[in-house]
Amino acid sequence: MNGNFDLNQTLEQSTYILEKILIPLLPCRLIINKVYTCKSCESTIKVRCIITSIPVHVSKNGLYLERDLFDFFDQATSDLHCSTCKKSTIRHIE
Repeated sequence: MNGNFDLNQTLEQSTYILEKILIPLLPCRLIINKVYTCKSCESTIKVRCIITSIPVHVSKNGLYLERDLFDFFDQATSDLHCSTCKKSTIRHIE
């Protein structure tokens, strides 16, 4: 086996797997809680939402579904400010 591979073929394969196999398996509606936590005053706000898609990216190096799912549900700085102390909150999805 030589070390050469075709990036276009890898991208096409990843796109095919995503569009024809993985996306049809995903539910079209997920009921989730967005949890906003203030690290300063430790207050928490839960907002119930329905999401219809999870962003998944196909790069030149392939499909990184596990990383994209982790990033989607993991903690991230939010643009919602704490109603108590007015500082930024951290958002995660459960």
